[in-house]
Amino acid sequence: MPNRTRRSLIGLGIGAVGVAGAGLAGQVLARRALPALEARAPGARPAGIREQRLRMDDGASLRVLQAGPDPTPGSSRPPVVLLHGITLGADIWHRQMSDLAGAGHPVVAYDMRGHGGSDGAQLTFARLVADLEEVLSQLDLARVVLVGHSMGGMIAIKALSSDRVTASGRGRVAALGLVATSANPVSGSGVPGARVVARTLQPLLARTAWLASRIPGPTLPKADLAYLLARVNFGDDPLPSEVALTQQLVTDVRAHVTGELIVEILRFDDLAALRHVDLPAAVVVGTRDLVTPVRHGRALADAIGGAELTVLEGCGHMVMNERPAELLDAITDLAARIPPADRRPAGAAR
Repeated sequence: MPNRTRRSLIGLGIGAVGVAGAGLAGQVLARRALPALEARAPGARPAGIREQRLRMDDGASLRVLQAGPDPTPGSSRPPVVLLHGITLGADIWHRQMSDLAGAGHPVVAYDMRGHGGSDGAQLTFARLVADLEEVLSQLDLARVVLVGHSMGGMIAIKALSSDRVTASGRGRVAALGLVATSANPVSGSGVPGARVVARTLQPLLARTAWLASRIPGPTLPKADLAYLLARVNFGDDPLPSEVALTQQLVTDVRAHVTGELIVEILRFDDLAALRHVDLPAAVVVGTRDLVTPVRHGRALADAIGGAELTVLEGCGHMVMNERPAELLDAITDLAARIPPADRRPAGAAR
């Protein structure tokens, strides 16, 4: 087997394991680094963030955070809606909420059902898309810059792929930001032999995820494994406080939530649908991302006509915590590319 193909397959295997939350071999590294981490507490929530709860049509209650000014129709600073990844929560966006609000944007982030302060069953991508649509509707948000990280990016992609009106820019979403995410996380993005590996790994990972979904209690214990899962998602020299915040969020999510949503992730393959997206788009990915490598980001950018790709050297999967300044630039530049509206978006009337 050529070295290039072998490296690609190894990379795919690492990414799949990362998505599944495995990686027991790194426990030694975790034990060495854990004492330095334990002395640092996660950063406090920035001032000016407002919290409320929204009731979904199935009775679920979502915790929603807002910052910045109230949305104003026709404003040059459109609302930004931030979607977190699996086992995380709205607080992971604390830097972006502060920075974007400071730049004059209304900002919304919420805990997806089963995460953080949100409850609710029906842990499927279809239900998470329905929640997104309800949040946009209840908050009366229009011409939104929708930014998703990891699984949050998959939910954003799913929302656009299931609604041609939204994908065309005539709904509530006016621009799309995809951060460290993938449209086909297991099968890869055209890597030689990737689909063969996917067919081999998928049943095993799906079975592991199903078993995890039956385990009572948190996704991971509060010690080494929780730290490991947090740290391996970062690139070079992350702030210990950001790793601690990620660890806290991961530990707080129940195992059944992680297990059920990993099954959804393993089935996700919407790359082809992105070719119908006619929105300003930006893709941001780090060179040290083991979960959604650079090739996944390039595939997203290639599939969406006119998408801008930003590759951050030395950055891992947690772009929002590792490189907040560069991510702020990417989001504000994306917002500036939204064309002026000559009428209220069709979706906003619903």
